[in-house]
Amino acid sequence: MTKTFNLKAVAAAVGICAAVLGAVPAHAYTYATSALQIGGLSLTATNGTAAVNSFTYNLQNTATLNGNSVISTAQCNGGPGFTTCSAASPVLNAPPANAPGGPARAANDYGFMGFAGPSSYSNSNSVINTAEIVQGVATSTQQIAESLLTGNGSAAASTTVQSNTTLTFQLTIAGGTNLNLDFMADPDLQARIFNALTGTYSAQADITSVFTLRNNANSTQFVTWAPTGSAGNDCISSIVGTNCLETFDTQNLNTNVGTGSNNTSVDSSFETGTVLTRFGINIFNIPNGTYSLTLAANTSTSIFQRSDVPEPGTMALVGLALVGLGVAGKRRKA
Repeated sequence: MTKTFNLKAVAAAVGICAAVLGAVPAHAYTYATSALQIGGLSLTATNGTAAVNSFTYNLQNTATLNGNSVISTAQCNGGPGFTTCSAASPVLNAPPANAPGGPARAANDYGFMGFAGPSSYSNSNSVINTAEIVQGVATSTQQIAESLLTGNGSAAASTTVQSNTTLTFQLTIAGGTNLNLDFMADPDLQARIFNALTGTYSAQADITSVFTLRNNANSTQFVTWAPTGSAGNDCISSIVGTNCLETFDTQNLNTNVGTGSNNTSVDSSFETGTVLTRFGINIFNIPNGTYSLTLAANTSTSIFQRSDVPEPGTMALVGLALVGLGVAGKRRKA
């Protein structure tokens, strides 16, 4: 009687495992991506001169998957008559950062790997394709951070294209000079969660893009611009007599999207193709002096997944163990 009862209990447990496995989606995931493409970036001085004294470009890519991280960097610099940057495109290229344990992003790949799976991954990539100071053509950059979890764990990725202390244009400006900054950009952010099981989930994507012109002799004198795609003027000047006016501000380059709910997707300016829109500012009546023009562009992702129910692989092993117990019980009975 006891053996018969044990076999029935094993069969029931196996059935429960099968039911739980059946409730798990074929491809449950948590996903986030943040990408930014900039093109046609040019700086024009009027009513005066703007001479470049020195510059430094810096790239950094990071990626983490379940505690395992990778960082890749690249840097070049120059001044009148010399540069360590490449004269041919790309001017500066950092290797992609691919966290161990997942599919890898190839070099020079800035497309979306997406959430089709089936394996978790986290990676990032960035490049300065062209540079006005080095090549005499408008500056263009690309950067992407992307992370996917198909099981319990955490992942994060980020890219940085810097023109701030490590990426600095020092401009000697004759009195009353006006500066025009103009470029095209395509930001793409998305955060998604698809999981039928209860648990704790989060997905977030961030982007920041900030331009700053600062007086090297007086750090309290600056002009800063962080485009948000709003109708208001996002350009701020702390220099007495110097005004800044947005000419184009078509999308939000300083935002984030996130979700913590199952079966939800949120995005900002997201499309799989390239849709560049225009941005620009005019800075009027800049006093004599030496200034640093800085750019800091960042994209990042952060995701987390923890199901309350064991993952399908674990449940399958439990089911197999119970089946084994049932077979052993039958053999002892025989």
